Amino acid sequence: VTFYHTDYFKTPLTGKLLDKMVSSADSTTMSYPRFESYDMGISVKDIAPNVTYTGGFSLYGGKVLGYGTPEEKAMLTFYARDGKTKVLSAKSASISVKKGEELGADKAEVSIYFGTDSIYHPQLSVVYKIKKREIRLLRGETGMGKAKFMDSYHNHEFQTDAIFWNLDSTILNLKILSGVGQKPGVYESINYFNKELIRKTQGFASYEPLSVLKKLYEKNGFREINSVDFARALDPNLKETEVKSLLYQLLEGGFIQYNEDLGVITIKDKAINYVLANAKKIDYDIIRIKSAPQSGNDYIDVKNNNIDLKGVFEVPISDTAYVYIRPKANSISLQKDRNMEFDGLLYAGRMDFVGEKYKFNYSPFTVDLNKVDTMRLNVPDSNKVDAYGDPILKPMKSRVEGIKGLLEIDAPINKSGRTRLPQFPRLYSRDKSYIYYDDPAIAKGAYTRKNFFFELEPFRLDSLN
Repeated sequence: VTFYHTDYFKTPLTGKLLDKMVSSADSTTMSYPRFESYDMGISVKDIAPNVTYTGGFSLYGGKVLGYGTPEEKAMLTFYARDGKTKVLSAKSASISVKKGEELGADKAEVSIYFGTDSIYHPQLSVVYKIKKREIRLLRGETGMGKAKFMDSYHNHEFQTDAIFWNLDSTILNLKILSGVGQKPGVYESINYFNKELIRKTQGFASYEPLSVLKKLYEKNGFREINSVDFARALDPNLKETEVKSLLYQLLEGGFIQYNEDLGVITIKDKAINYVLANAKKIDYDIIRIKSAPQSGNDYIDVKNNNIDLKGVFEVPISDTAYVYIRPKANSISLQKDRNMEFDGLLYAGRMDFVGEKYKFNYSPFTVDLNKVDTMRLNVPDSNKVDAYGDPILKPMKSRVEGIKGLLEIDAPINKSGRTRLPQFPRLYSRDKSYIYYDDPAIAKGAYTRKNFFFELEPFRLDSLN
């Protein structure tokens, strides 16, 4: 048939018409007559202001629907006010259109763009309120919907329930919809490794799934494999349906992508790297941040592309050099490639720092000490040892103030500490610093900092663990 709909198209479409008799006369629920276009590449430039639609077009009763196939999904592309800068795309087999009111998509593959980088999720529910210019991206509780967001700018994977974004604002709110203040959002470095996760994916099975994935990749030479082949590689008697729960577990862990419609698994770098890290053949890190704000939200500010977290108690950086962050007011800013800025406490081996404007640099594995109020060294308490034979430490009474310098956590190629390097952590003081004795507990405050202090020239301390 030839189809006319002047609200969306200047020229007619060709397609097929389906109709049947129904008992209901309710126009809101009627799904007949139906029209489906033959052309799957129709483009509607302003299906909403600064939103372009590409895909097939259908009309089910009074409902306007965009549609696609598992191989060629329909797509919504959102642009900034300039109409040129692409900020978000959503691909789905079905897209609902309420002209002037709302656009929606279930099981949508979504990308949010930051220049050449993006945040990606394989399956979200998308709701766009046209008049408010607010988009809501909702993770599911089952299947592919439980996958993590993949963030190529910050080099993190993260879990949050939803992202709410008014496209006229620079703020993307990262929302926890249930258990606010208790259930945390989780942000993991893409090089994070936890041996316990390998045990968890294996369970009580005789096979280790990540090793099987790696062997299939090495055997076939490509990342995409059939889910049936994966099931047979685990056990010749297994069927795809019998390993689906495992596939969803691997998907949620960030080890694979899984196209359920096509029965195709895509092996991600993380699966291969986990096997190699477990064998200590490659380096890794332990950076995993939990954030549970007591009020407000974690958020991304697209003005600077930072993720500002507001509910962080502690950030582990190195468990071998014993470097941990305790941010002031539970706030920390995640920047490009896992760099971070924060105020508060920094524990580094036997050194405790209190200060502001720290800058953690991931690649060289260092912390810029820009404004340290105090640094205190912890030293062995005579010959006392704990139950493990390690010396019991106590803080020195003297505190160094005003340090500016650099903390080297470990060698850049040894972030995991898999090779024991006793010279780390290492401190470089780059300017004069001071020790004062004006504490009222010392001689009743007789030694005022104006009249009595030690001035320290720039110095270096190493092997402080």
